[in-house]
Amino acid sequence: MRIAYIRMKIATPKSTMTKKRLERIANSVFRHGYIQTDWIYVEGNYDDVPLVVAELQKTYDGLLFSGRMLYYTALRKVTPTCIWEYVTCEGSTLIRALFEAQRDGYDGEQCSIDSFSEEQLKDLLLDTEKHSLMDINYEDFYDSSLNQVYIFHKTNYEQGRCSCCITAFSAIETRLRQEGIPVYLIGQDVNSFYNVMHRIYFKHQASIEQYASVAVLAITFSHVKEYSVLSVDEYLGVLDRLEAEKLIYQFSETLQAAITPAPFDGFYLFCDKNLLESITTQYENMSLLNQFTKNLHEQVYIGIGYGTSIQQSKKNAVLAMRRAETYPITTLMIYYPNHICWGPFQSEQKSPQSDIAVDPILNRISEKTGIGIQRLIQLQHIIKSSNKESFLAADLAKECGLSTRSMNRIVDKLRRSGYASIVGKLQEKKGRPQHLIQFKL
Repeated sequence: MRIAYIRMKIATPKSTMTKKRLERIANSVFRHGYIQTDWIYVEGNYDDVPLVVAELQKTYDGLLFSGRMLYYTALRKVTPTCIWEYVTCEGSTLIRALFEAQRDGYDGEQCSIDSFSEEQLKDLLLDTEKHSLMDINYEDFYDSSLNQVYIFHKTNYEQGRCSCCITAFSAIETRLRQEGIPVYLIGQDVNSFYNVMHRIYFKHQASIEQYASVAVLAITFSHVKEYSVLSVDEYLGVLDRLEAEKLIYQFSETLQAAITPAPFDGFYLFCDKNLLESITTQYENMSLLNQFTKNLHEQVYIGIGYGTSIQQSKKNAVLAMRRAETYPITTLMIYYPNHICWGPFQSEQKSPQSDIAVDPILNRISEKTGIGIQRLIQLQHIIKSSNKESFLAADLAKECGLSTRSMNRIVDKLRRSGYASIVGKLQEKKGRPQHLIQFKL
């Protein structure tokens, strides 16, 4: 199992925890399996965290965040696809900070404390009436909220409500110390890491039991000429893609499977392997394969992967799919954990003839704007199937698998040529107003 321990490069908290020490803790918990821990530092600020995390979870079985703020910053924008955990500040570390303050001559019973609630202090048998407390809801806590914590401590000290400050944020500690305000950092002790490693271990064991019965299908398509403007093959490819996606979604409903877009221009399907084998009669009757071959002009490649974990099943599904791509016709392959590849499975159906012409209107728009027909057909399909008169560029970008910036460039080209216009604005609670766009395709 591979775990990434994620920390911020800037304002990194002081810690006695080292990479070797963390590895010893991990290996003492995962006694019967190999475990590798990698330290990952996020350069820049908290806005960069979601992008880093989205990439890391493609590679690692688990992500361990150095604190709750880092964890929730990622969770607001990224859906976990592996085990996520964070290291907490235990009550013992607060007690230690209070002792350090008392040792240095400050009143340890009258402090300004963040990240702990009144209930938690009562559990530690501490007097809640004398301390100034700021309990933090990390689920709704942003990088900009740090300034509120800073003002809370500074005001308490300047108005004499506390003798010193105790914080869980290294950035706050740095700012207060620069102003000469006595401050102590609530750190993380070895017990915190032991506890979180045990949580990761039990989640990992549960996932092995859960996903041992899961099969993953990886589906991709033969490549079309994406940047061609007048290609008939491209037009067929786009129509094929729309038909293929419809067939895949229908098949996923039959399997009661979860379906997600994949990074290789295709889809993942996650389903119960017993149900898959039952519906396909041990792959003797693969209806999806027959429908692809019968209704599509281009090839579709399917890989089915088995494994003892979801990551292994996904990896094996991609390996099987890549093996299927070596064949000139629509093909299915199966890959097992013991490196046994089974297949090829191919349909006896014949592919339809390529006798369709390119839509002359889209052809003319493509020539005038320089936008590929593939993208125009995709947009036209989204517009017609939505029953809406106006659209946001951000929503269209999500549907087309593009960034909002790329979609804005496409919209600008269509507007300059008279095929799109702005008909209004939508103002969200935060951020700039977004243009409502109407198309003439």
